[in-house]
Amino acid sequence: MRRRRSDVGRGGWWWVALGLVGVWVMSKIPEVEADFVARWEGYRAKPYRDIAGHWTIGYGSEMHSGESMHAITEPEARARMVAKMESDSAAVDSSVKVPLSTQQHAALVDFVYNLGSENLQRSTLLRLLNAGDYHAAAEQFRRWDMYRDPAGRLVQEAGLLRRRLAERDLFLS
Repeated sequence: MRRRRSDVGRGGWWWVALGLVGVWVMSKIPEVEADFVARWEGYRAKPYRDIAGHWTIGYGSEMHSGESMHAITEPEARARMVAKMESDSAAVDSSVKVPLSTQQHAALVDFVYNLGSENLQRSTLLRLLNAGDYHAAAEQFRRWDMYRDPAGRLVQEAGLLRRRLAERDLFLS
């Protein structure tokens, strides 16, 4: 999906290409959030296994059982990413009990997009944030630099640390 108009509040209008035609859809996801996630996930047209061994496509969208293994276009990948980000944004909104800046919200949505809402909900990051300690919460991002490999082992990954530090920096900006 490509944004054709500027943000309206926290969201905006997106032009979604559907084959030879397209439609305007309203999204709650600001372009800054979508671009942040897209930058870290990267676009891949064909299905691939991510570092944890899950079948993934587009901008890091996990594929579902029985889903076709055909390639997708960049606008289709962007549409999948934004749809997931909308549910991730709702998870952030329902979990966080303190006011957030646009940048703080974007950092948390990226965190949830990458790690899942369950990890946010059980995190010290969320507990500290909801207690009003924004700085201590920001320092918790760096603790989430591991993934579970297909054998079930926790593995530290430098790319995840770079992403977590970028989230922390965005959160504190």
